Amino acid sequence: MKTVAQIKAAILALCDRVQAISAIAKEEKREYTTEEASEIDAINGAGETKGKIDVLTLDLERAQKQEAVEMRMAAVRGAKLIENKDKDDSQKKTIRIPARAKMHGTLKAFKGPRAERNAFVAGQFLAASILKSPKAKAWCKDNGVPLRREASLSEDSNDRGGVFVPNEMSLAIIRLVEEYGIARQYCQIESMASNTKTVPVRVAGMTAYPVAETKTENEGSNTGTKSQPEYTMIELVARKWKAWLKMSDELGEDSAIIVADQVAFECALAFAYAEDNALFNGDGTSTYHGIVGISNVVNAGSKHTAIAGNTAFSTLDIDDFRTMKSKLPRYPGMQPAWFISPEGYSDSMERLMLAANGTLPSDIAAGGGLRFLGCPVVLSNVMNSTLTAQINTDIAALGDLRLAVRFGDRRQMTLSATDQRYWDEDQVAIKATERFDINVHSKGTATDAGGVMVLRTPGA
Repeated sequence: MKTVAQIKAAILALCDRVQAISAIAKEEKREYTTEEASEIDAINGAGETKGKIDVLTLDLERAQKQEAVEMRMAAVRGAKLIENKDKDDSQKKTIRIPARAKMHGTLKAFKGPRAERNAFVAGQFLAASILKSPKAKAWCKDNGVPLRREASLSEDSNDRGGVFVPNEMSLAIIRLVEEYGIARQYCQIESMASNTKTVPVRVAGMTAYPVAETKTENEGSNTGTKSQPEYTMIELVARKWKAWLKMSDELGEDSAIIVADQVAFECALAFAYAEDNALFNGDGTSTYHGIVGISNVVNAGSKHTAIAGNTAFSTLDIDDFRTMKSKLPRYPGMQPAWFISPEGYSDSMERLMLAANGTLPSDIAAGGGLRFLGCPVVLSNVMNSTLTAQINTDIAALGDLRLAVRFGDRRQMTLSATDQRYWDEDQVAIKATERFDINVHSKGTATDAGGVMVLRTPGA
């Protein structure tokens, strides 16, 4: 659980981001771009959809209550409470960023009031630990940036293997993976302490039966019918994934910030795409490292076929989506969402909403909004985006991935590099690896849907 100080810092960083976007738009005397408006809506919320600040505010309330409880308990026990809070900026060593290093464009991976500082630290770390720069090594030593030792790259635990990035870079990558990817945002995350993990999954609950008041005449026979929850076991097997890129071997102070930002951004984007692609499209082949995703694992009861003739996004009817939603089971606490490509959403859901009677010019200007039939819409770049007719093709999904999928997280990202492969080009190759697994366990049956459903176009 994050501390009060950490949550407050996250909220302030989001507020700073909104203010920065607004200031740029005002300075350039223009309206927000589509991307800027979407980012602001994601932070502040739009309509009934809560924003990131709303979610963090709830977390802040929980954290404050927890700290208050701990203080009361400490007072009762007469013990000294050890507060778990971040150091203020004034307590942290000030890091001077050279003027030339500040000459860069907008950072993509590092955000918040300390973005530039964190990116510079990460850049110096890369130069020291990967490029073996003596100057960068001396800088890291003087500024308290630990250079984790490099061990055997064949190891797959968090304690050994590769070069672990500093917290400044690790947090930027994690945030980007969660921001750009769907798997880590919506699936239930299962931390893995070893290469395999067996996890119990609830498949049925207890049943309550009516009984009479216990009296002398029915004593001993008024116990009711015994029932108990049922569980099945699923297995998660950590699978290694790799992404790599080339960069100049002349990383100096003037390029440290932008290079660190580029490395973090590209690595995060690659892993987010790989995770989402395996989640939705995995077919068990080596392309997906043996992972079978939603489209290829759910049973017939979890697949809804659109009305005959509706073979393209542009021909889908409201009943295709409404009937599909009606088949979704209502598990306790279920919070379903639609998953669809941006192209598919515009040509189907948004088209249907804007074509409805009573549509105003302001509705057309604002778009359909990322909600449909009472459920949020999540856009995914890995899902089907073909706008022409296609038969027997999965084009969208609906469900609560928390109740249907386990995401096994085995190892954080590690970095390693070589200066040999591209020696003649004065470049080095940087390799990033992580280990994870995905298990879609709520598949439904031949007749009944599970925790997630797939919308399929009909045959010819």
